[in-house]
Amino acid sequence: MPASEERAMILRMVEEGKISAEEGSRLLAALGDEAQTVPPRSHTAAGTSFDTSTALRIRVSDAVTGKSKVNVNIPVGLVRLGLRFIPQSANIDAEKIMHALDTGLKGRIVDVVAEDEGTHVEIYVE
Repeated sequence: MPASEERAMILRMVEEGKISAEEGSRLLAALGDEAQTVPPRSHTAAGTSFDTSTALRIRVSDAVTGKSKVNVNIPVGLVRLGLRFIPQSANIDAEKIMHALDTGLKGRIVDVVAEDEGTHVEIYVE
């Protein structure tokens, strides 16, 4: 099976809720060097386009010790999909995030220290 079909199958499983976005990200990463021969955009059977050329890196660490608590990469295509399901009550401007991704924004987009919880959260587009 060509890598592009494998990618589409993984993304379909995430979209259908059969696997989590993190599991999908790991599976996509496991395709390894084959991924470099696949065009950056692949399409699912439903016609949804996923950008697999960039990723959103989320790092959560202890603000005092710097010890990592979470370090995950999520393909931007999955981020776009997930933004569709954010309720309006979440007070998150999904349109603004989509615009930033559409314009090719790279680098750190969030850097927050929650001192009361002792947590440092960083989000990058790579």
